[in-house]
Amino acid sequence: MFASGYFESAVDKKILSGYKGGTFKSYGNITRGEMALMISRAFGYEYGNAASQAQRALMTRGIAQGMTDGQFGSQLSIIRSDFAVFLARALDPTLRIGSEAASVEEERLEK
Repeated sequence: MFASGYFESAVDKKILSGYKGGTFKSYGNITRGEMALMISRAFGYEYGNAASQAQRALMTRGIAQGMTDGQFGSQLSIIRSDFAVFLARALDPTLRIGSEAASVEEERLEK
């Protein structure tokens, strides 16, 4: 299977658990909710094994924010570039929403 070694490593680290029957959808889309679970597990954020708490963990840290309707959009598919942004924010706190270093738009407006 494509990327099986990466899946195996993520399962060993309890970042991924797969779908029912132990399957992985290597070419399938993931949702914003699944992304929140993966990042929360990978970075050791407390989330009580609940997707809603994983989403809250990312939002309170400035890693992700909700949709314009106030919902997290947990069932919406996420594209790779958005996942990369969330991962970058998890890795580097200066990129997080609300971080002074992250407010590039404000700096541009001041000049």
